[in-house]
Amino acid sequence: MGDFSVDVMKKGYFKINPFFIKLARFFWNQHNMIDKKVFIMGSARSGSKIFLNILEKNSNIAITPEMKFWVPWKWEKCVIDLIKDNNFLQNEEDIKSFIEQLWNAEVDTTFWHLIRDRLIKIDKKDIISKIFHSDKSFQSIFKIFIESYREFKGKEISGAQYPLHPYYYNFLINWFPNGKFLHLCREPRANLTSFISKRHFKSIIKEKFKYRMPMKIYEIALLSYGIFNYYFAAKQYKQYKNDNILLCKFEEFIKNPEISIKNLCNFLKIDYKKEMLNPPVEDSSYEINLKKGFDKKTLIRWKERLSPLNEKIIISFTNKPMKIYGYK
Repeated sequence: MGDFSVDVMKKGYFKINPFFIKLARFFWNQHNMIDKKVFIMGSARSGSKIFLNILEKNSNIAITPEMKFWVPWKWEKCVIDLIKDNNFLQNEEDIKSFIEQLWNAEVDTTFWHLIRDRLIKIDKKDIISKIFHSDKSFQSIFKIFIESYREFKGKEISGAQYPLHPYYYNFLINWFPNGKFLHLCREPRANLTSFISKRHFKSIIKEKFKYRMPMKIYEIALLSYGIFNYYFAAKQYKQYKNDNILLCKFEEFIKNPEISIKNLCNFLKIDYKKEMLNPPVEDSSYEINLKKGFDKKTLIRWKERLSPLNEKIIISFTNKPMKIYGYK
């Protein structure tokens, strides 16, 4: 069933004042948005900024930027680590300490940087109060963050971009059984070339390994890390795929953006707009000089950057994920 008020008017059951039509539409849509969330998941460096910009700027969905809520390794601090460090938020002082650390961007990722720099304005006292009066479960805390961002953006539906590592895919699905999940993927050679070229990842590796190493060693470490993430994302997709998970191939959106975006809108049950064909480009893996739209050159750019040795390594270790995603 679509929009209730529109269906009623089209079928001509009765005539009613436009004000009441809008009111009926609002309450019907609110009813259908209970627990409706949208999550961008899958493999990193697969064009998530495309989807973030399409949805953030052209729909009523607020996609929270990467917050690194939960990761499986000790060397990369995440929100869950801070919850544990603060006695699982047993009292108000623990919660205040936890929020202070996040607002100081002790979890090193986009969402917390934007909050620290006051580009995202969310009231600390309000968050502290909401957590204090919650059951303090991981699910409740996560929901408080994405709902607070939704309120900041003035949108109706909340969501998040890569909120946690694919290792914890099942938690997100269980937390939000009515959620919509966009599982992103990309041809592995292009994906991993983008991954090892990203300066941010190189800085992480250098920071964790304080002693000096040849750049080739850094590259091997990054490649290994990227292959693991790619493999695990595909494995989780295969295990948990259902009607609420849409596989979004990077290449299809670049080659046929209009058809792909219309399919995306149909999946999310949102209106298609022509403006979606020209998403702004910001720190993206799919462009160099393009300001808006889709750059088809990105489909072959990896061939200029990837060494023959690394190409062989990637093909050898991503054979199964390629089959899962339908790549040859």
